[in-house]
Amino acid sequence: MDKVFKELAGKKVLVIGLGRSGISTALFLHKIGAKVITNDIKEKDELIDIVKILNLLGIDFFGGHHDEWLLNGVELIIISPGVPADLPLLKTALKKGIDIWSEVEFAFRFIDAPIIGVTGTNGKTLTVSVVGDIYKLAKKENIVAGNIGYPLIDVVDRISKNGRIIAEISSFQLEWIEKFKPYIGILLNISSNHLDRHHDLNKYTKTKLRIFSNQTKSDFAILNYDEPLIKLHEKNLISKPIFISNKVVPENGIGIEDDTIFSNIYGRKEICKLSEVPFPHHHITSVLSAIAVSILDNIEIEIALTVIKNYKGLPHRMEYVGEIRGVHVYNDSKATNPQAAIAALKSFENPVILIAGGKDKKMDFSELGREISLRAKTLILIGEASNIISLTVSKKNKNNIYFAKSMADAVEIAFKQSDKEDVILLSPACASFDMFKNYEERGEIFKQEIINANNQSKNY
Repeated sequence: MDKVFKELAGKKVLVIGLGRSGISTALFLHKIGAKVITNDIKEKDELIDIVKILNLLGIDFFGGHHDEWLLNGVELIIISPGVPADLPLLKTALKKGIDIWSEVEFAFRFIDAPIIGVTGTNGKTLTVSVVGDIYKLAKKENIVAGNIGYPLIDVVDRISKNGRIIAEISSFQLEWIEKFKPYIGILLNISSNHLDRHHDLNKYTKTKLRIFSNQTKSDFAILNYDEPLIKLHEKNLISKPIFISNKVVPENGIGIEDDTIFSNIYGRKEICKLSEVPFPHHHITSVLSAIAVSILDNIEIEIALTVIKNYKGLPHRMEYVGEIRGVHVYNDSKATNPQAAIAALKSFENPVILIAGGKDKKMDFSELGREISLRAKTLILIGEASNIISLTVSKKNKNNIYFAKSMADAVEIAFKQSDKEDVILLSPACASFDMFKNYEERGEIFKQEIINANNQSKNY
């Protein structure tokens, strides 16, 4: 750590992207004596409160562009997750031989505690949350960070070398790593997502697999046995693979047989009955991963099971809003890709009124369209991807597709189309940025509109 401090002191460092991690990175760099300049595609007026703080510290801000003159004298660039890898400024920087790190790569240089890193298309936040709760109950020093909780750079001084950092790591953060490695790396699944950024599934898969690229023989790689795209890369691992499966009990891992969870990590052992786990089927992968981490890090299995059996869930992730006029309402706003929405649809046996749509990230909605045709009684579409999704649904279902102008409109239509014991499900399959700040705001507005609809005297 001291060596890195000395290497960066006095160096000119460009921080691109002033989201949470970008701000924290700039402040940390300033603290260790680097000469920091910051840049964002947003104009100064849009970030005025942040810029005022930076300027008070003598940190320059340049907004509204990514012009190449920003590279003058720069020896290192640190980018936020939202900055695209194909940005022309970054291509020029590479030609000039300037190092480019993601925030997690930068933070890793200062961290002494082992990291448990979780990535995958779906289920990252849930897995990190469950693992964090297990460590908390086990009274083991830990901190949850990354895409959930604190940016990784914020936890450098908050944990000892004996603790554990449990980090949610996105594909965007893995694009620019050199040395970053988790002690236990987890890749939950791979499906079509962020193809507006990664352009094809193969590139996206390779980016996710980078979570294992710097591991050694003393580290562990937890992989989904049921996904051929992931299992195919087992032979490329240096670390020890541990498989999880919803279908079988892998030779070296954890899986399900006869509705029972078994571990084969250190000899075959029954963990618990599947019926004891209060999670929907599509979240079992997260449960198996959390159990695997517990076993690998010598946490008593009874502690892990106590957390799992009593887990209350997270907001906006298959969150049960309640029974309104005999209709069951679920908020799954965190479902920002088709696979997540498909998994949500498969969780219900009762008729489903699905609210979907949002920002189009150039994803393939064909499989979702088939599932909607099979499982959804009614489809209500919002946002810019509405027409694309509607085209994937069977023509037989055309009479049951509605286009809503707002979330309030969508909820009103949903109640009009519902019968007793139906399910109203918000599972958008898309990002939220066309209509909302983020998926949290989308979910909160959905819940508020449900409350408004329930309070209104009008009989839908």
